[in-house]
Amino acid sequence: MRTHRILSLLLAAVLALLPGFAQGTSEQALQEQVDALVAQIAELQQQDPTFVYNGETYHVSNGTQYANEHLKQTDDYYPFFDKLMEASLAHSDKIAELYLQEVRLLNQLAALWGYDNYMSYALEERYGIDVDVVALTDTVVESFSKSWQPLAWLAYLATEPDNQKFLDEDDFLKEAAALYGELCPDYQPLLESLINSDNLHLETTTPLLSGGSTSFRYGTFEVEIRSFDDLSFCSIALHEFGHYLHDTYENELVVVNYPINETHSIAGTLLLADRMEAFFRERTGDTYGAYLTLRYLLTSLNVLYSSMLNAMISIEVYTNPDAFEPRDIARLYLESSQALGYEAGYSPEYQMILGSQWITSTTLFQLPFYDFNYILGSINSLSLWYEQQTGGDAVTKYNKLVQTPIPDISYSEYCRQMGLPAVNDTDLYAELDTFLSEKLNTLEEEVFGGE
Repeated sequence: MRTHRILSLLLAAVLALLPGFAQGTSEQALQEQVDALVAQIAELQQQDPTFVYNGETYHVSNGTQYANEHLKQTDDYYPFFDKLMEASLAHSDKIAELYLQEVRLLNQLAALWGYDNYMSYALEERYGIDVDVVALTDTVVESFSKSWQPLAWLAYLATEPDNQKFLDEDDFLKEAAALYGELCPDYQPLLESLINSDNLHLETTTPLLSGGSTSFRYGTFEVEIRSFDDLSFCSIALHEFGHYLHDTYENELVVVNYPINETHSIAGTLLLADRMEAFFRERTGDTYGAYLTLRYLLTSLNVLYSSMLNAMISIEVYTNPDAFEPRDIARLYLESSQALGYEAGYSPEYQMILGSQWITSTTLFQLPFYDFNYILGSINSLSLWYEQQTGGDAVTKYNKLVQTPIPDISYSEYCRQMGLPAVNDTDLYAELDTFLSEKLNTLEEEVFGGE
C-alpha cells in the first residue's frame, strides 16, 4: 500500500531536480507520448473497419454473423472469411503497433523510477499488490477450470443489448437503495441522499462505452452510470453504489487499496443476486427472469474472465516487448483464450479472427495491470457470495469491509485481518469453481434448454 497522491507529488519534485532530467527523456515528455498513443488507440477502437467482397462493402463487426446466416452453404463462404480475417487482423495490427510503443515508453518511465519494468512499478506503487502475479495467474487459470467455459461462451450476454423495458430508472435507483439497506440499514439513507443530489449522472450509450465511475471532485463524490439497456443499468448502478458507500465511510482518498475497492462493488452485486433474481422474475416472468439473472451474474463475473486474458497478455508483453511483432499480440490473445477453453467455433484456419478481438479492452491500454485488481476483487467477492449461499455470515464481513477505512498495510495483510481468502488458496478456489460453474450451468439450462 502507498499514499499514492503524496508520493506522486514528492517524486515529481525530486525528479525535476535531477541533472539532465528535462532533456529528451523526461518523465513529462514520456508521459505525453504515452497519452498521445492511448488517444490514438481509443480512436481506432471506435472504428468498425470494412472490407470489400465481390464488389460489396461489409463491416468486420457483423461479418461472421452475415457469413453464417447467408453464405454457409455457398462457394463464397470461405473466400468471404479470408477477407474478413484479413481486415480484422490489419486493424488489430494497427492497434498492436501503437500498444507495443506504449509498453516500451511505460517501461522507460518505470526505469526512471527505479523499477525493472512498468509491471513492477504499477503493481507496487499504483495498486499496492504485494503478491506474485505470475504465480497467481497460473493458479487461477488452473483452479477455475470448470467455470472458464461457461464464462467465455456466455460472455456475449453481458453486452448484448435487450430492447425489452422492465423498469423505470428513477424507481429502480430507489429500489437499489432499499436493497443495500437490507445489507445494512444505514446504507439506504446514504444512497437516497446521492440519488436526490446533483452528483449522480445518468447516460444512455453503447455497450462499448458503457460502465460507471465514482470519483472525488470539488470536495464531493460524483457517480456516473453509463448504460445501454435496463439490465446494464441495474448492474452498473449496484456496482457503483458499492463503491460510493465505502468512499462515503472512508471520507478521504489518501490510502487506496484497489483490489479491496473492487470487492466493495462486485461483492455488493453478488450478495444482492438472490434479491435481484426475485425482482427479475416478478417483473418479467420465470423464463425471462432467469435470462436476466444470468446476464446480471455475467455482468458482475465476466470481469474475472476478461481480466485474466488481459493479465496473461500484459505479463508476457511488458516482460519482453521487443520479442513481439504486432501480429503476435493477436496470437497471444488466441492462445490465452484457448487456455481458458474458448475457441468461438471458428475452424482452425480462421481462429485468428478471435485473436483480433483483443483490441476491445480498455484497461489494457488505459490502466495497465488494473486487471489484477479485478481478478483479486472477483475472487474476494466470489468467496463472500459462496459464504452467504452456504449459510455463513458474509453480510457482516462485507459491512466491515465497506465501513472500515483502509489502513496503510499490504494487501495480503489486510485480507488476513478482514477474513478474506489468502492468495493461491487452491482448496477454496476449487470450491468456488464448483459453486460458480454449477450456478451458471443451471441458469443456462433453464434459459436455453438443450440448445
